[in-house]
Formats: sequence, C-alpha cells, structure tokens
Amino acid sequence: MGGAIGLRAASRDLGFKAAVFTGPMWGILSPRLLMPLRQVLMKIGIAVGYSEKYAPTTSMHSYIATSDFSGNTLTNDKEMWSYMKHQVLKHTDLQLAGPSYRWVDAALREIKELHILPIPNMPALCFVGDREFIVDRTRIANLIMKWPECRLVEIPNALHEILMLNRHRQKVILTDICQFFFRHSDA
Repeated sequence: MGGAIGLRAASRDLGFKAAVFTGPMWGILSPRLLMPLRQVLMKIGIAVGYSEKYAPTTSMHSYIATSDFSGNTLTNDKEMWSYMKHQVLKHTDLQLAGPSYRWVDAALREIKELHILPIPNMPALCFVGDREFIVDRTRIANLIMKWPECRLVEIPNALHEILMLNRHRQKVILTDICQFFFRHSDA
C-alpha cells in the first residue's frame, strides 16, 4: 500500500528528488477465479451492506499471527518470519486483519488511476521478489516500462517483504538503496 501512496505523491510533483519502492501495490493478485470479477464483487458486496465485512479469502485474523512459516507469502527467511511473528504476538496492536470490501474497492480504483497518471519526472528504483504472491509483478513491470527513469530490480528467491530477507541480502539491498539516494541527492 505504501507503494501506491508513494507513487500518488510522486506524481503530484511535491519536490521529491528520487523514490524507492519495494513490492509496490500497483496491482493486487487475487485467486485466479476472482480476478475478472473482483471489482464487481466488491461493488455488489458494498451494495448489500458488506462494506465493512472482510473481503473474500480474508478474515479478522492476522495473517502473520495465524500462519506458519511453511508456505507463507511474505518471506522465505525463517529468522525474519520468527521476528515478525514474535512482534505481532507480543504487540497485538500491530496485527492487521484482512481488508474490507470497501478497502479493496478503493484500492482497485486507486490502482487503476495510478496506471493512467502522468509518470513522475524523477529517478526511481523498484524492488520486487521473483516469487511475489501479493502484488502483481506484471502490472508493476507495465508501469515501469512507461517510466524511463525507473529501474526494476527483481530479487531472486524472494517473496513480498524484500527487506525481510536474511541479513546479508538486506545489507546488499539497503546499500543499493543508499547509493541510489546519494547519487540523486544535492550533497
């Protein structure tokens, strides 16, 4: 979601000199059968009073709190998974439930708008895992193809949380990010 907010802000020419995105919400994956119908399903759900109910395939339970490391969609690093799980179990106020019908509807509308906005006039870097199951890599790539100053970096054997990889991979990615910002700063 931060990637969608960031792209919207960057498109408003607010003075940013450069931007970095990780797994940006410029497209959302859904179960294959729901993909062509999801906008209509959200509208119907809202119309029948489900605005605040959890969207299909989601629930009131925190994904991290209730899922196991095996088969998770966020990180393939067991230490990082344990860290995230420990945090949401220790600090229950950090837990996120699934999205509501209204939230998904708004997110899908925002994504559609993001793809027709003028491309920001700034350099950008976008990291995405090659095993991403949450955001739509094809939609991300399509948007970046229109953005000549944006470089897409596909991280091998990575899921959604690019900065929740092992410490060595984190260091490499964060070094790349810091060098990118340094090159595009006024320093």
